[in-house]
Amino acid sequence: MPNESAPVNLPDGIEFRLMQRGDMKSALAVIRQHSADDYEVAKDSYGDTRGQYVLTEAGKVIGVTGGRMIPVTDRAYWLSWTYLDEAHRGQGLGRAMLDAMIEQFRSIHARKVFLSVSDQDQGMGNRGLYGKAMELYGQVGFAEELRHADYYDHGENMIAMGLRIDEEYDAEPTDPEERLPRLLDVDEIVETDDAYFVEWEFDDGEGSSLEDVDRMIEQVRKWKGRVVFAGVAADALVAQDLFVAAGFVEDGHLADFYEDGIDEVRFRYNL
Repeated sequence: MPNESAPVNLPDGIEFRLMQRGDMKSALAVIRQHSADDYEVAKDSYGDTRGQYVLTEAGKVIGVTGGRMIPVTDRAYWLSWTYLDEAHRGQGLGRAMLDAMIEQFRSIHARKVFLSVSDQDQGMGNRGLYGKAMELYGQVGFAEELRHADYYDHGENMIAMGLRIDEEYDAEPTDPEERLPRLLDVDEIVETDDAYFVEWEFDDGEGSSLEDVDRMIEQVRKWKGRVVFAGVAADALVAQDLFVAAGFVEDGHLADFYEDGIDEVRFRYNL
């Protein structure tokens, strides 16, 4: 991310700028107003404030947002926690902050931006925090791409949305990735209750076996895990076959995640 904010029209007295060390306490306070879970995770994540931005009024932090590049992708980013101080809601400042962040992505030639949001209060329409967030994201062009049932907890689903920034589509035919997958770890997903995600990489050697995947699943079972997720590139057919053989089922796609023409295929294993 650049060190200076890209030009954007903001109300008088409102500034959108790069987060500084001195902003962290105020930024965390804004997040804590809305989500105790996000606050706990952000405390650790903000050890590195690169790509994180604040909205200020008369020098006081009233909003937070940002973006982090997704490893091994072509200019794809996750949108960071995006929250506005409760006392400043209803003034169009959330939309202004999000517009400014999208301009940042454009200024660095990002290709695509993804975000995730809970559907916890979707039944409340636009009255709930997440319902209003979904409406705002839709207004600036984000569209739903996948939905993981019971992701955060039983009955609380995760919705992933994507926004194309670079409109030039540059997909080229690719050969299927035939290297074998090697399991690295399986970790509980932050902000969830007992949901896990598999970390793996390609291996030029023998890779991991079906028995290795089975042992990993049994370990999560011992930890009282509910569900295990894995993400695999759409062209990594050998890796997909391994997870399917272990009992994982396909659970959605993130379009053009790694690069144009190569989605991320999400798999899940319910325990």
